[in-house]
Amino acid sequence: MALDRNTGRVLWRYSTGTGEQRRNVVAGPTVEGRLLLASDHFGNGFFSVDRFTGQEVWRVEGQPGFFGPDESPVVVEGIAYLASNDLQVYAFEPQTGRVLWKTRTEASNRAFAVCRNRIFTNDHFLAMLDRASGKILATKFDSSAEFLTSGFAVHEDRVFVVGNKAAYAFRCA
Repeated sequence: MALDRNTGRVLWRYSTGTGEQRRNVVAGPTVEGRLLLASDHFGNGFFSVDRFTGQEVWRVEGQPGFFGPDESPVVVEGIAYLASNDLQVYAFEPQTGRVLWKTRTEASNRAFAVCRNRIFTNDHFLAMLDRASGKILATKFDSSAEFLTSGFAVHEDRVFVVGNKAAYAFRCA
């Protein structure tokens, strides 16, 4: 819902649905111009709402049979990025929802980070993708001996993540 910042009066409400149509936004939306970009966990997709009217502008459905993203989209240089539990990492236009590319990962993506020209995903392993093309450049921890247990932190040219055995830092390149 949107509230008047001076009075607290409700300006509009957006419903995520009920019953079979129930949606679930599990992370705070990303503000991009007039739009709020949101991830839909139960509805398996992502969508935008006009932040001044409360009207849905567009919606992208994920791969059938999966949950959707756990985190909010990240916008860098006019392109939005998102990793989802539907085994996909997406790059899309924030104003239209048009998918520019999507890349399949080995498992559901619990977390992701954009760092310089790379996208890092946590699907219990680590995948590093090229931000421009979505091509997977490298993977790490692809055995049961080590797996990632945290989200990511980004600082300057490094991304940090924790596994079941250690904490790691990777240069973003």
